[in-house]
Amino acid sequence: MTSAPSGAAPGRRSADEITVFKSVGLAVEDVVAADLVYRKITGPTGVTTR
Repeated sequence: MTSAPSGAAPGRRSADEITVFKSVGLAVEDVVAADLVYRKITGPTGVTTR
């Protein structure tokens, strides 16, 4: 994903070349995952143990 912007690889050469992207996740899943990590680190009190 960084090759074309950095110039290491050519990007589109014509308007006929298209890129298709399908996102398969939801932002709420990222928030839930972050909350689980936070709770694992802080413990039941919400205070870090280190």
